[in-house]
Amino acid sequence: MKVLKDKLPNTNLDVYRVENAPFDGADGGNSEWYFRFRYASGSTHIHAWAYLAGHDDAVELIVDERNGLQGRIADHFERISRNVFSQAKFVRTQLPYAIREYRRAAELVVSQELPPLADRISIVNAEFDFDEAIHILFDIAVDGEIVERTLEWLDDDLDLVRQDCHLDVNCCYRDRVADALGADRGHYNDISDDARSGVLGDIEDIVHDRLVATHAALKSKHVEEMGLEDWWHITSPSDDGLYGYGSAAEAREYAELLDEQDGREFTCHFASPVSIATAFGVRHYGFVLSEALSTLREGA
Repeated sequence: MKVLKDKLPNTNLDVYRVENAPFDGADGGNSEWYFRFRYASGSTHIHAWAYLAGHDDAVELIVDERNGLQGRIADHFERISRNVFSQAKFVRTQLPYAIREYRRAAELVVSQELPPLADRISIVNAEFDFDEAIHILFDIAVDGEIVERTLEWLDDDLDLVRQDCHLDVNCCYRDRVADALGADRGHYNDISDDARSGVLGDIEDIVHDRLVATHAALKSKHVEEMGLEDWWHITSPSDDGLYGYGSAAEAREYAELLDEQDGREFTCHFASPVSIATAFGVRHYGFVLSEALSTLREGA
């Protein structure tokens, strides 16, 4: 280890430059480092400067800064302060801890400055698609900019499936979102609570929560517009049946009258959103049960 008096680069600050004394955490590509050691009357002011990754200049690190030291601790620092090589050895030993504290503090500052990740991710342009396998199509946006268009499967009641989910298999959307975060991706990864997947796991959770909320609103809108809660499927064993709009009592009476007049065993069932939408598309369709009943009653 070589210790020389010097000026801190780009400053007029008097320091000691240390060469040939590597330490853990020095990842900036330059192995030399600098320090100042001050101790007087129970107070320490010990700082160091080292080259760290991501920084062009040497980073200032607080090695030890305390007041009111007494007894053996004060005597320990008093002895070290008498010899520059003892100072350098002490600083070298403490530098890995000082670097960890510096990075922890830097991450805290970044996490306080960054907006919550959930506030930057949204789902837009969602729509139901009834072609072949029914699903919900939607765009994922980051800071309002669309980065991926994808889908999720729905069941016969227009609910999100719970097994064989499309997003579980086709999870590339997570990388698209993470890439759109730019330099912030690393910061979000550093502060992530997901120990296994980091920021990618956080993105997956956020997209899922956004999708659940978006789907619920979209389904509610469709049910209201289509009147699906009052649609009934009236069938017989020999055909696909009819769709009628009205009350449960009207549907049962209509099925009974058809049975009496036709001789086939007609039954009525609440019509699921998918069975209706798949057969006719997302529009009002079928017939009004109250009007059809009047015709059937006249013919009975």
